[in-house]
Amino acid sequence: MAEKTVDSKVISKLESVGYTTKEYNYGYSLPSSGDRKLKPKEGALYLSKSLKTTRSEFEFLIFSGQDRKKIDKLILIEDKDDVKKLGQLENVGDNDTLREYAVTDVSFYANEILSKTEGVNSIFSLAVAGKSLRTSAIYFFKNTEIISKYSKHEIHSLSDEISFIYLEKWNDWNQLAKDKIDDYINSYLLNLDSPDNELNINHIRSVAGKLSNTIDKKLKLDPFKRLLLVSGLLLGINYDSKVINSFDEPFGPSDLYKRIDASLPLNKFSSEKKSQLLKQYSFIKDDKKISTELFKKNGNSEGYPLEIIAKELLKKSPVGYSVIDLMKKSSHIDLLGNLFDIFTKYMNVGGASGDIVLTPPHLTKFMSEIVDVNAEDYILDITVGTAGFLISAMTLIDEQIDKNNSLTKEEKEGQKELVRTEHLWGVDYDSNMYAVAVTNMLLHGDGKSHIFHGNSDYQIDLTTGKPFNEIFVLERINPLDKSQVVKEKVEFTKLLFNPPYDNQPLFVRNGLRNLKAGGLASIIIPKSTFNKGGVYVEEIFAENTLNTVIDLPLGQFKTKSGNKGTDVAIFIFTSQRPHNFDKDYVNFIKVKKDGVKTKGNSKGIASQETDTIFTSLREFIKSGCRDLTLIANREHFDKFLLKKLIRGKYMYMDYFDRGDITPIKEDFYDVFRNYFAYMSESEKRK
Repeated sequence: MAEKTVDSKVISKLESVGYTTKEYNYGYSLPSSGDRKLKPKEGALYLSKSLKTTRSEFEFLIFSGQDRKKIDKLILIEDKDDVKKLGQLENVGDNDTLREYAVTDVSFYANEILSKTEGVNSIFSLAVAGKSLRTSAIYFFKNTEIISKYSKHEIHSLSDEISFIYLEKWNDWNQLAKDKIDDYINSYLLNLDSPDNELNINHIRSVAGKLSNTIDKKLKLDPFKRLLLVSGLLLGINYDSKVINSFDEPFGPSDLYKRIDASLPLNKFSSEKKSQLLKQYSFIKDDKKISTELFKKNGNSEGYPLEIIAKELLKKSPVGYSVIDLMKKSSHIDLLGNLFDIFTKYMNVGGASGDIVLTPPHLTKFMSEIVDVNAEDYILDITVGTAGFLISAMTLIDEQIDKNNSLTKEEKEGQKELVRTEHLWGVDYDSNMYAVAVTNMLLHGDGKSHIFHGNSDYQIDLTTGKPFNEIFVLERINPLDKSQVVKEKVEFTKLLFNPPYDNQPLFVRNGLRNLKAGGLASIIIPKSTFNKGGVYVEEIFAENTLNTVIDLPLGQFKTKSGNKGTDVAIFIFTSQRPHNFDKDYVNFIKVKKDGVKTKGNSKGIASQETDTIFTSLREFIKSGCRDLTLIANREHFDKFLLKKLIRGKYMYMDYFDRGDITPIKEDFYDVFRNYFAYMSESEKRK
């Protein structure tokens, strides 16, 4: 009787998300030879829970696919009357406990269907127990490299052909709804719209290459205008997808500009900030080339520019996502960072040496991880670029929230919204990059824009003329007087950034001064930056403690004008605690190899080897730099050093003593690379 009560509660849950009696198939009966929906392979017979070729009785079997593809999306539910009969991970696939645990029963039936049919490739299943509906969700799938490589959840093996993802304390019944289940599985479980998904990144970069070539040839726009044009398209489409319908008309650009205007509400932007952003996008409506129909050499119409660009943005990747899909479905992919990288591939676009250089995503992620970015942090980047660091921080926090299976999806979304509304802040001096960063954050669901067009040298907002300490504030309603707005100074706890090539020590000093006492900074700069000395370097160490230096392989940032790379290191500081040169020890780590890909659309993209290297490094740092086994691979890491700083010496090579080790050719090259990198930085500062 108790189990019938559990059945009734499950039925209520299913009906609450839109399933009818015919759709949830309570007590679905399947003969051993199958039925018209689930026909087994030739010669195969389904087994029942008694391990006999009698009829199989499912508690619930939902065919959530559409029309002829009903079996593409199966939801299988087995329940028990007592929470003690739920079962655990170790009960998955254990036929000795059949009928004893819901986990065992559901895994048995999932295996029967998957192993004995050709058409079914995955099953989302629920093991439910007790009147409180304690639930474990298990996603079974036939082995595929894409899922195994990119899923953000641990993959377990059921057999040589079938694997599964196991989620304890599952409580997300709303996601079973027919209009939600696909996105829940593809995004939350399988991570198919993830920035780590190489297939999607390659697709974005391939589309970017075609767009850059098209826009350059047809419209003669510089790289920034190309990026702003595509950014504006994405922003306008994100606000109103129907705007695409006007792209085959001469008034399409004006329509798009109106959508961009509407996507910048005054509750997120001051009128000054909005005016400045619209000024950056105004060329879209004003440049006649963008509203002029294009023709092929034979006289046939090629279409209007926005129409041509939109077609590329709508093309699907190998896993089924277009750039526009990824924009809508994912909060993790740095779309505009990837576009910028391709658009500027062969051109100098500014900066001290003719380059604006963005930090690769695997490094923005790693640098966020090693300072333990979390939902309580207030995060700042004072040279924000396309907002790559803020997006990585947002990603990590999203993942932390998603892993809390005791929260419903609505509760998770509420926590994420708070982070986007209050916790992510950035500044950029370049007006084009400022506009791109704002757009990128909006596309990633930024709840209230805290990106500013400012001068981090002088710590001033260029839009309003206010100093940073007056713009780094949150406005909140006074709970005692709701007609009153209270301004609260933001106390930043984490600083993530890659300062421009000009005067890096000044940027580092200013960035650290914006952190509260005890805040952590993760900063990537040329490794010889501090060795040059100067008043700003003295102030940095008089005010802050250097904890760790991570010496990276040469070539992290390839310049657009050639194959030359920059020799950089990551410096981790604790703010407002002066470095004691007599007592404080610093961790020095040297990464010899990073495994980043070097060819085609994958150039600059992290490989599986990169993930392995930086996972080991992250875990080593989280161990307090104590577990040396994590960096024992001498192909990837050099010897770990724990040293007191000597003033003027802040590089790994300043402290490394090879002793009796015979130098090899690579060591000789390293010395010269470091020397020339040092001299290059010295020349820039003259």
